[in-house]
Formats: sequence, C-alpha cells, structure tokens
Amino acid sequence: MLIIQEKIMKVTLLGAVIAFILSSVFHEMYGIFGENYGVGLIFPVNESKWEHWKIVFWPMLLVGIFNYILLRSEGHNILFATAIAILVAEIVTFGLIELYEVITASHAMWIHIVSLLIGIVVGQLSSYWVMTATKLTQRVPLLVIGVAIILINIVILIAFTIKPPKTEYFKDSESGTYGINREMINN
Repeated sequence: MLIIQEKIMKVTLLGAVIAFILSSVFHEMYGIFGENYGVGLIFPVNESKWEHWKIVFWPMLLVGIFNYILLRSEGHNILFATAIAILVAEIVTFGLIELYEVITASHAMWIHIVSLLIGIVVGQLSSYWVMTATKLTQRVPLLVIGVAIILINIVILIAFTIKPPKTEYFKDSESGTYGINREMINN
C-alpha cells in the first residue's frame, strides 16, 4: 500500500511541474497560432483575468489524462480526482490573486505566477488525496460528478470567451476589449 501511495505522490508532483510548464506555454499559444478562432476557445485570447482561467483548466485536465495513463491500476476515481484538482487549482490561484489585489490595491505579475504555482500544487495534492482516500466502490457516482464538473468548466470557458459579460474581470487589461470577438464597450 505504501509503495502505491509513493508512486501516486511522485506522479502527482510530476504532474504539478508539467501543469505549471504547460500553463506558461498555453499563455502564448493564441498568438503563435495567428489568433485562430478555434485555438482561442482553448488558449487565452486576451489579458483579462477571466481568460487566464484557461491556463489553469486545460493543463490540469491534460495532467489528469497523464495521471490516468500512469495510475489507472493504482489510483482510485482518477477522473473525479482530476475534476477536484482543477476546481481547487482555479479557486486557490484566482483567490490568491484577488486577495493580493484587494489588500494591496495593486497588480503584480509575480503574484500571478506564485499563485498559479501554489494553485497547481494544492490542486494536485487534492487529487492525490482523492485517489488515495476514496474507495473504488464509489466509482460510478464520483465518475458522474467528475464528468459534470469538467464539462461545466469547458462550457463556461468557451461561452465566456465567445460572449463575455462586460465587466472588468472579462476586460482585456491592454486593449479594453472583451472576448475572442474583441468587442468594445462605449463608456
């Protein structure tokens, strides 16, 4: 049992490193692919806080697939563990950023990077906990919940990229536009 838990922990921590690296790469992909509409549904299309949720979600989902490939015989409820890891990473990353900005009334790139790293690590550790603490007999209800969490995330990310609410959180901090269509709002 201890050997299995050690393997799950090693894969989980490696997944955190991979997710962090992928997040950095994902940030630039929309521009690299010539601002392609389809690519913009997955990668951030602007510098709004909202679009940066994609650099947490998609890398964490890819790491969940990586976890499944490496741990399918050892880990329990890997899809549910992935969904929880994503939610925790999103909440921790963007919660820390907002907390910093509320307390200091300023914006700092370093806090975004540190918050992303902390969010990914805490998310991956929550994945480890789910894989080692849940029972395989809970598979069907947890599978359904995991799929629902992931699909809801995908739908919301895509919907708000195409038609974002016209609030500061969704506004590109550089151009003042919104979403993939770069809509301007007249003030």
